[in-house]
Amino acid sequence: MDGANDFLIFLKVILPVSLPVIATIALYHGVYQWNDYFTGMIFINDPDLQPIQTYLYRIVAQVGSNTAMQAAPGGIITRTVTSQSIKLATMVVTTFPIVCVYPFLQKYFVKGMLIGSIKG
Repeated sequence: MDGANDFLIFLKVILPVSLPVIATIALYHGVYQWNDYFTGMIFINDPDLQPIQTYLYRIVAQVGSNTAMQAAPGGIITRTVTSQSIKLATMVVTTFPIVCVYPFLQKYFVKGMLIGSIKG
């Protein structure tokens, strides 16, 4: 790399080696931002503008009533909805985007493990 300036050395040497670290930090930061419900509760007063995580948190927090009424052609049917089923449903909604993004970043995690391994 004779005659290369600092930017070219950064671009050709340092950046390819540090891509697994950047991908890991990006994934962790994205998961943190996606799961952050508390900021929406503090700064946004209008319920229509709050993020989905704040809305899901309020659903889980208000699970006090375990029955849901459903109108049917023959009359009203009462179904019991347990708090655990609501928590699991919100967990599926919460983890779905992360599961969709992870396969695109997986190659950087595998590359990071290969770079850090010792040949023996």
